Amino acid sequence: MGSILSKLDNVSHRQRQYEHRDQDLNRSQYVDQEKLDILYKLDEDPSYQGPGVDQVGTWTELNLTGLGCRLPYSILRCTKLTTLNVSKNHLTEEEHIMAIFNLETLEELNMSNCSITSIPPEITVPKHLRKLNLSGNQLTEIPLPVCRLLTLEELDLKNNKITTFSPNFKRLCNLKNLDISKNPLEEFPFTILEMKTLENLNLASANITTIPQQIKQFTNLNGIDLSSNQLEEFPQSLMGLETLKTLKLSHSNVTTVPAQITQLKNLKELNISGNQLKEFPLSVCKLVTLETLNISSTNITTMPPQLTQLKNLKELNISGNQLKEFPMSVCDLVTLETLNIWNNIIFTVPPQITQLKNLKELRLSWNPLNKFPISVCKLVTLETLDISRTNITTVPPQITQLKNLKGLNLSQNQLKAFPMSVCKLVTLETLEFFK
Repeated sequence: MGSILSKLDNVSHRQRQYEHRDQDLNRSQYVDQEKLDILYKLDEDPSYQGPGVDQVGTWTELNLTGLGCRLPYSILRCTKLTTLNVSKNHLTEEEHIMAIFNLETLEELNMSNCSITSIPPEITVPKHLRKLNLSGNQLTEIPLPVCRLLTLEELDLKNNKITTFSPNFKRLCNLKNLDISKNPLEEFPFTILEMKTLENLNLASANITTIPQQIKQFTNLNGIDLSSNQLEEFPQSLMGLETLKTLKLSHSNVTTVPAQITQLKNLKELNISGNQLKEFPLSVCKLVTLETLNISSTNITTMPPQLTQLKNLKELNISGNQLKEFPMSVCDLVTLETLNIWNNIIFTVPPQITQLKNLKELRLSWNPLNKFPISVCKLVTLETLDISRTNITTVPPQITQLKNLKGLNLSQNQLKAFPMSVCKLVTLETLEFFK
């Protein structure tokens, strides 16, 4: 018993180490406190000559996120700033916004979640700004100064109250990444169709019902997210996007996937989860370049044998469906690294699962297995195994074969005692074991 407690303590200790590491990482995302103190002292006394003051004009990065108090006006002394984060502040005064935009050397600016309702139209804009984050504000339209940021490559406007786009928006001739998700657009913003440089477009949760044929004009588009809209059918207009690598259409009321999807010759990621498909679309099996497929929560009951055509598939999510048996075709996907098959009606896992020689993550939870599948113990590349809520009563000693396992979830089962074999999993970092 002592050795078991010692092993559990080691696992717990490693978990605490990871929690502390994560906390350190989180802290690194927050305020540059020393720099902030200097700026406040300069606000109080412009002639202040304390330690670090002589470096203010050389700073290239400054993080002032979530201050909970006013922004220091001495920020104007930071004449070499290229990266500034003032997110999670209450920037409702025009003077604050004007001070920030007067920093001419800025290349990256984060003003997300700042309660901004507008930006003064006459404001001077940084001439070299490449990335701008205005997400989580109260904007009802695209601010005119944003349309003057001709060097802008990345713009995040998600989660505002924008309903229309100004014709001036098309002036952003270098824009590559645009996120306008979670805005009440109600229709596709036709203005952006003239922006030929776009590579990634996020229009999720925007109340859009149709996608225009003109979307084919995006000859450089690599990724598009149309999830959680009111499309009702798979947009045929997307078939002309030959450069597309990522397509997300989850929760969009889609019931079928057209055969023409095979025209997307370069598609690597497809997410059609949360739609009422009822059966697996065979056309998807011809997307031989696919590396990630999410078809979870679509009410499918079987997986076709043609699935084996996906020779490059690395991630497969078929969770939340009505599968009554483990799909044999999945066992032939030898490139698979992640398999999510939780919340189905699967009773057994076939021995053929051992063919998945590259599998690192396996999630089997919420299936009525009743018995721990011994074949899983031969997946020696596994790093994460979730077999929670499967009604298993024992864990076999063969689990020690999982020499690379880092995460194990055995919770909500019918285990009568702690499985001693788990104590020999020396690589384990996270263990969940509760009833």
